[in-house]
Amino acid sequence: MPGARVCAHLTVAPSRRRPVAYCAAMTSSSDPAAERFFDPFPEPQRAEDRGPVYVQLPWQPPINVVPVSAGGTVVLARTDDTVVALTSLEAYRTGLAFTVQTWQRPGTELVDDEWAWRNAVRIGVLLEDGTKIGAAPEDLPADLNALPETPRIARLGGTGGGVHGSIQHWLYPLPTGEGWTFVVEWLARGIPETRVAFDARPVHEAAAASAGELWDLPRPPEGREYGWFGYAG
Repeated sequence: MPGARVCAHLTVAPSRRRPVAYCAAMTSSSDPAAERFFDPFPEPQRAEDRGPVYVQLPWQPPINVVPVSAGGTVVLARTDDTVVALTSLEAYRTGLAFTVQTWQRPGTELVDDEWAWRNAVRIGVLLEDGTKIGAAPEDLPADLNALPETPRIARLGGTGGGVHGSIQHWLYPLPTGEGWTFVVEWLARGIPETRVAFDARPVHEAAAASAGELWDLPRPPEGREYGWFGYAG
């Protein structure tokens, strides 16, 4: 109601036997003559319903293919305090997914303020023809959304910095040759550049056994970015 009075009964001291009433005039917000204090909420904006989008990027394993196991664990380096191993080798026709796992003796692991790219374990592959994959600190092609002319290794993410670490990698396109050499270096853990011969024949056999794509992916809409920087949009 416009001009209504609101009263509150308050006891302000123990010596007072009766409460003291305080009254104040109140104007209702529904009073058209009253000026509102609060600004109105903006009208909600309905997001454009674009529907699901299916995008296959070359720097990631295929999203519509079941991989084929390509072998077991391969220990790349081991000291009294550190172990580095390849695990979860999964072959596709277009590349090889694998995980680099690390273990550090409790009490000797790198602490957070020491954990940086220059202190991380480095993984590379040397092919029979001398091609080096992953030798550069940042093995990034000029166009992330195009298939590179020479194979490269993409780091897909994981965990690290403690007793146990695990980082997924994607080697693409699938290199040729029966004999590869995995190269590992982890100077922060006392592991110098170490080369381990790797029989790639099981990888190629597994890739050839892949059934291929499960389903055709719908073509993504044009006029939108779907590459590396598209995820930040």
